[in-house]
Amino acid sequence: MSKKTMMNQGFSLMLLATAMTLSSLCTVFGNNESSLSMRVAAAQIPVTNSISENSDAIHRALTAAIEENADVLLTPEGSLSGYRPKFDQARVEKELAKIVERASKAGIALALGTCFTEPEDKKCYNQIRFYDASGTFLGFHSKTLLCGSFSEPPQGEINEYATSPLKTFEIKGIRVGGLICNDMWGNPQCTPMR
Repeated sequence: MSKKTMMNQGFSLMLLATAMTLSSLCTVFGNNESSLSMRVAAAQIPVTNSISENSDAIHRALTAAIEENADVLLTPEGSLSGYRPKFDQARVEKELAKIVERASKAGIALALGTCFTEPEDKKCYNQIRFYDASGTFLGFHSKTLLCGSFSEPPQGEINEYATSPLKTFEIKGIRVGGLICNDMWGNPQCTPMR
């Protein structure tokens, strides 16, 4: 079996598991309407400090998402910028524009993990940027439970990224949101936070 075949099978299994989870959630919350279905392609890709390499990996994941008829492509934390607060913002914006354009041409929404300095407040957020299938920017959700050392004062990402309140967005008529890493399993009582 070729590496590409194994990757496609792994990708298909992730897609299937995610789709089954979403379908189960719709059933649990009492909504069995078929119009509320969504195929999510979860991209399990390496995240490096190279924006170019990361962009190439996201484009490969987008190709697979297109082949699998996904509605949304979900990428990992820091998947475009790399997992770091110091990066080339202009390069991230340039590559992001290319990814969004290609996804919108294919009719695929994005939930793209990246570090990004927002123009409104000039703060850097470790975030998921949400775009609908037409490429319209819906907004971002930032990581809220930032990691830090247990020393005083705490060191690490807690000092590098800003946070914002939890946000949700509508894609294909379904209200969606995101959790980033520590947000999913961290306990606010045990996580050094501002």
